[in-house]
Amino acid sequence: EVELPASETSHVHHSLTRGNNLSSVTLGPKIPNIGHDPFPMLPKLTTVNVKAATPPALGSYAFYKSNVENCALRVPQESVETYKAADQWKDFGTIDGVAGITGITASADAPAITVTGSKISINGLVNGDHVAVHTIDGRAVAFLNATAPAFSIDVARGIYIVTAGDSTMKVAVR
Repeated sequence: EVELPASETSHVHHSLTRGNNLSSVTLGPKIPNIGHDPFPMLPKLTTVNVKAATPPALGSYAFYKSNVENCALRVPQESVETYKAADQWKDFGTIDGVAGITGITASADAPAITVTGSKISINGLVNGDHVAVHTIDGRAVAFLNATAPAFSIDVARGIYIVTAGDSTMKVAVR
């Protein structure tokens, strides 16, 4: 798989992948255009994910001999019709819309994790809930089983991973 990340904003030019066994390509949301010949001769290509709402302009031979007629193009849900009308993008066999992040649900009875100043607070704990606070590099700052419905700890500035019961959250203390 080749993935050009969300931070990538430059133009993509010339072959990145010519003739290899690549089956999937993902393009981030900020790529303005794909120049000449970046993804040629990919007979095993099955999926192209494009996160840009506006179809990037495609240069000549962008997907030359790359099986796009049998390939799924996945784009933002609101942009399906735009891609279906866009030169070269419309040649993909299937163009599917993808909604934002799915599969994440909030539990009404999950502990609430908040940050105020230099204090990380957890409310709604059940007696015996596992509570852990780690630095982003994995160093344990707190590790205990809840004996009260609330817990708080003063910490230094930084990024922390907080686990309370079945909930885990990354928090920033500024």
